[in-house]
Amino acid sequence: MLAEGPTIHYCSVKSAEKSNGAYLMCAFIVLVLKQTPQQAWENFQNLPVLFLSYRDITPGLCSYKCSILHCIQVLHKAIKIGWIKYDEFNVDRYRDTYSLEKGDISWIVPNKIAVFSSPFSEPRDFTGVRNYTPEDYAAIFSRIGVRTVIKLDGHPYDPERFNRNRMRFYDFSFKGATPPNNVIHAFLDIAENTDFGVAIHCKAGMGKSPTLASLYVMKKFDITAEEYIAWARICRPGSIISEQQDFIIQMESKCKSIKRKEEKSTKLTISADNFLQRTGMLGTTSTPLLEIRGSMKLFTRTTNSSSTTRPSSKKKNDILPRKIFAKRVTFY
Repeated sequence: MLAEGPTIHYCSVKSAEKSNGAYLMCAFIVLVLKQTPQQAWENFQNLPVLFLSYRDITPGLCSYKCSILHCIQVLHKAIKIGWIKYDEFNVDRYRDTYSLEKGDISWIVPNKIAVFSSPFSEPRDFTGVRNYTPEDYAAIFSRIGVRTVIKLDGHPYDPERFNRNRMRFYDFSFKGATPPNNVIHAFLDIAENTDFGVAIHCKAGMGKSPTLASLYVMKKFDITAEEYIAWARICRPGSIISEQQDFIIQMESKCKSIKRKEEKSTKLTISADNFLQRTGMLGTTSTPLLEIRGSMKLFTRTTNSSSTTRPSSKKKNDILPRKIFAKRVTFY
């Protein structure tokens, strides 16, 4: 509930805290006041303040600039998609899984794609600090709707510990920072063919896991590479490391291309009688629905033969419009 009167936010003179403060106020303007990202950013863009970019967790220089504007733009888009519902957001539920002490799990796509840090084989480390085991994660996943676990890297443990707890487990471990094609295709196939959540882990859940998740997001939603990196860093600050930033930008066009090809090959269902009436081939004869993929060719039976022939070779009076056949064409 908003307090009466003006709300004042203040922070220290450090550039990092000023940047966080500006983002928080912009987020308030977008989420609560329902203004556009551009309207929110106009309040800050001309201030004599050095606002920092949101970068990855690695030390040294970062060539990629994830700005405050990128963050509020994807925040606005997340509201439209339905990923964020301000009036329904539960802070306690969010903290229940996000904090390192309670599992370190972050939803990238709510109720669909989550990333988390690697489970440990033993429940305690050598200093006595608690570790999360496969059994611990399986209990959390059952509660939040995850049924599939994908490993890309991390600590050694027995995968059967997930399987015994009714989780489907896939080991897609690979070397290097970015996923190879076989891992990409296998992951997309799994994610797109399950009604439950999919949880991905590498070692810390900061690099390989959110990078792989980006491919599903860019293919499935109207999200650009820049917007995804901003979204990942809202959900999991510091994620998408080094060369993974460039990889996601390069993969954006490929993901959109795959999406367009799949949309072209989607089955179309049309009414055969309406189609034939529009083409003038039939009057008002009622015919079954035709299910076609791509383009369709029509065939009819003639009075002289039971074989299927093209109608163009016969007179109209010789054609009996009783059965219509559709040839299916698949595009790849």
